[in-house]
Amino acid sequence: MSKRIVTFIVAVSAISLVMGLVGIFKRPPVDPLEDQVSFATLYEDLILSADVYDLSDQELASKYSDQKVRVEALPESDIRYFLLTDESTKTHRLAVRGTSNLRNAVVDAQYSKWVDGTLDVYLHRGFQNAAAEVLRDVEPFLRRDFNIVVTGHSLGGAVAAILMMHLDHRGFIVDRTTTFGQPKVTNVDGASRFSESKLLRVINLEDIVSKVPPRSLLGNINQPYQHFAPEVVMMKDDRYAYQKPRLPNPDDAQAAADELQREATRGLWEDYLDAHRIVNYTSRLQRLMTLGQRVPKAEPPLTAPSDKAPSGRPTQKYALLVGIDDYQHGGVPDLRGCVNDVHAMKNLLVGTFGFPAQNVRVLTNAAATRAGVLRAVRDNLVAPTADGDIAVFHFSGHGSQMRDVSGDESDQWDETIVAYDSRSEGVLDISDDDLNALFKELDVKTNLTVILDSCHSGTATRAINVRGIERDQRQPDESVSLAASSSRTTAAGHDVKDSREDNGLQDGYGYAMIAAAQANELAREHSHRGVVHGALTHFFVSEARRGGVEQTYRDVLDRVQLALSGLYPDQHPQLEGGGADKRLFDVTDAPVAPYITVSLLADGTPVLLAGAAQGMTKGSTFNVFPPTTKDFTDDSRASAEIELTEVRSLTSKAKVIRGGEISYASRAVERRHAFGEFTFNIYFAGDSEIERELQQRFAEYPHLTVVDSSSLAQVRIQRQGEVLTLVASFFEEPRSFPATTESLEKIVLWVLHWAKWFNLYTLDHPASTLKVGLSVGKQSDSKTAGIGESEVENSRSQSFDAGQRVSITVDNRSDANLYFAVIDLETTGDVSILYPTDGSTATILAGNSWTGAFRFTLPEGRRETRDYLKLIATRHPINVSFMKLELPPSLRGSDPLQAMLTNAAFGSRKAELISVDADDWATATVRCIVRSRE
Repeated sequence: MSKRIVTFIVAVSAISLVMGLVGIFKRPPVDPLEDQVSFATLYEDLILSADVYDLSDQELASKYSDQKVRVEALPESDIRYFLLTDESTKTHRLAVRGTSNLRNAVVDAQYSKWVDGTLDVYLHRGFQNAAAEVLRDVEPFLRRDFNIVVTGHSLGGAVAAILMMHLDHRGFIVDRTTTFGQPKVTNVDGASRFSESKLLRVINLEDIVSKVPPRSLLGNINQPYQHFAPEVVMMKDDRYAYQKPRLPNPDDAQAAADELQREATRGLWEDYLDAHRIVNYTSRLQRLMTLGQRVPKAEPPLTAPSDKAPSGRPTQKYALLVGIDDYQHGGVPDLRGCVNDVHAMKNLLVGTFGFPAQNVRVLTNAAATRAGVLRAVRDNLVAPTADGDIAVFHFSGHGSQMRDVSGDESDQWDETIVAYDSRSEGVLDISDDDLNALFKELDVKTNLTVILDSCHSGTATRAINVRGIERDQRQPDESVSLAASSSRTTAAGHDVKDSREDNGLQDGYGYAMIAAAQANELAREHSHRGVVHGALTHFFVSEARRGGVEQTYRDVLDRVQLALSGLYPDQHPQLEGGGADKRLFDVTDAPVAPYITVSLLADGTPVLLAGAAQGMTKGSTFNVFPPTTKDFTDDSRASAEIELTEVRSLTSKAKVIRGGEISYASRAVERRHAFGEFTFNIYFAGDSEIERELQQRFAEYPHLTVVDSSSLAQVRIQRQGEVLTLVASFFEEPRSFPATTESLEKIVLWVLHWAKWFNLYTLDHPASTLKVGLSVGKQSDSKTAGIGESEVENSRSQSFDAGQRVSITVDNRSDANLYFAVIDLETTGDVSILYPTDGSTATILAGNSWTGAFRFTLPEGRRETRDYLKLIATRHPINVSFMKLELPPSLRGSDPLQAMLTNAAFGSRKAELISVDADDWATATVRCIVRSRE
């Protein structure tokens, strides 16, 4: 419900509020219920309530294509609803839209009580009439042998509550009714009569709409309005109460009314009304799913919500939004949705994220020249911002490529955004180097967000719904570049381990860059309710508004990527930068542990967005956590447990073995790995009592096998006096432990860790038809490892001095564009993501190469080390961030045990890859020896 409409409703009730408001905010003590709240179910119903606002008829039909969908906007009240019919589960789900227009507001304002002749109770007249209209329209499509779920927000919640009464009266099976921010619908007698119904109300504590109609001289006619059924009251500090409503305490009536008057006088109505918006219901419910703490009762909000500014100078928010539909040059095709994009972004930033309107600069069409955009970045973002401020740059328009003048692009082409006057005589596109020269100034002092809704492929297309044009073949004059010697954001210049160059954007406060597509992909335009937007901007704005201010960039992009790529399979939005785990347009970190995103097929089958290329194996089990979960250590918060049933190249199907409430864009974490035929062999040189006891410990793990031949073992264990020493060819040096019972658990954990490491090292796909190469060394002296060269003894090797700059080159010799990542397996026991560092995949065109400049370093105290660099190349984007592995400090030396590792996470390629497509992925591995120069 918009603030304007809610303000209208409050105005209608103003006289009543002033004349005798009783107990609107003050709640008496209540007894907590024993029932447990299922936040996953509440979230499922909330999404339905949001979809009826946000999605067009066509989008609803597409999203719920596995069910029958009926969508109607009714003529008398202009109330919209949709009905989902699932034949397989014999379920109807009915969602009613809240207040969205003036006619809906008139329904809200008709709050005199009227006797419902069928139910024989007093009901709010406007809500009663609206519910009757919905019931007349929907009843012919309801089956009496189906379970019915009814939900809605605001006005929709009130109508849903009355529909529940009537459906139950008519003998339908109402499984549950969930409402959000629902106003009162009946009087005290009616509330008593329906107190045992299957209704659950969810309210934000400060939501004023859930308190109306008020108790007043007018409202008390035919008894006061009264809520019924249990309620979940959500508070801003991640607490919630699950309680039964009771009649207000008259002793507190005047105090509550006086307090409300004071808050209204102070102009804080907006805070109370803002708590009613569905986006704030979404953000609070998402946080409760992971952080919620139940308390016996809801505390009355007698002080208004407020945001405290940080100490010192308050954080300022600035944005520059650029959208170009009409291009000057006749050779650049016009677009349709770019100007719409920047206005949608401005509404999001100002309306949801608190950007002052005067700090949001908009450039459209003829104002967005090359010089105008670059000047606006400096004048509206670089110049006014100070340390700790927030800066946003958003571009919607064509993207392309131009010849590289800085020497940082391996393919000799810079990515560009196309300004209004680009391609005119003497006017170039704006290159990534040009932007980076300015963005680097912002990144060192601000929380920077860059959103680019454009193509970056330079594909020769003139389709009106694609935001990309042909490359600019002209040779630029280096003098026109703002950064002829600077690298692009994701260009070469990254150093292995802890050393890096001053190229591209650095972490600073942590920038977040969101791109509409990979560098070789097209960015689409998307029509929503007849209005054209960029597909990225449309889904980003929708998900950001729905999720609210508590979500991170990663939270939003998980959902955006699923929704957008589901419609446009050849477009994959990207997120990079150190700020990916910051809250949207904020400076607050909300770090998240590695996870795998879960999608759902039309029949509800869970699909993990990871497959054989990332080490998935059939039979492995995962705990599934709700969307936006950051901490996966408490398995009691998991919504389901699943087991992989089919592992393909890049995705894996699963079945639910416990729970079952899996939401869109949930997050999965492996809890038990099925190793198939893989074994990690251990040889014991002796037969002492302590060694036999250790063998018994290893027998608890199916993939740890004790062998009787040293030549078959990956690890050899021998006792020398009071010391047990473990030796292997693939780690740096022998590891010794005291030969005591107290050391056994630590030894087991140490072996389990190295089994993980070794199993990831052996990840390979020798049957792949993709031709890729990985080479490391001086550019004139690099040796290449191709497919199948992954055995430790046979890997190609190169030697380097510590600190020496080297090049790593990835060759795509196939006829397909590929995505790739380079992983560094260090023989200290760690696995790191070398490139791209955020765990995503970069792109490399068919027949092309990518080269990065790196520098190896030695671990402290070492004179020599070995690193195994592994290339993973795929036909589709994947995420490899969860492959990262660190040997805990307690296992590196002789300190007491401080941490417990889980079972091995990465599995065999032997048993499950038989059915994997041979041309979906490939690997290559190179061994690098790094020595001290001294």
